[in-house]
Amino acid sequence: MPQVSVRPATIDDVEFLSRTVAYSVASMEHSAQEKAEWLAGFREDTREQMLGLVEDSLTYVVEADGERVGRLRVVRTADRVFVAGIQIRSAHQGKGIGTAVLTGLLKEARDKGVPAELHVSKDDPAAERLYTRLGFRRCGEQGDDYLMTTTSR
Repeated sequence: MPQVSVRPATIDDVEFLSRTVAYSVASMEHSAQEKAEWLAGFREDTREQMLGLVEDSLTYVVEADGERVGRLRVVRTADRVFVAGIQIRSAHQGKGIGTAVLTGLLKEARDKGVPAELHVSKDDPAAERLYTRLGFRRCGEQGDDYLMTTTSR
């Protein structure tokens, strides 16, 4: 298994982060112009996070053996650790990287005595299986996503 770490993203990482999430945009059922607009909005939102303009939200670069391989966004509040986005580039999936990142966040939530929460696309059963294996369970639905949570203990 590779050595996995996360580090706070910097403004220099914005394009890498944008390219990392671009695969999810590619599967959207929208026009090329709508996809381009979505990516432009994503870049601007990411820049705002890098500048500290989004409260409680931190974006990280996921690294494996020192190579940038993914994106993680976490919103921490007094009552939860919310995984607002995790994407591992396809060439690096299935190697335990996502599991390592999420295991660290689950430990953080347990240590704080709060649940970890996330959304998963209803059409991504592989991701849902991973989250279920790690202890998340469905607790609701929102549009095209299932809401998932863990217990705080």
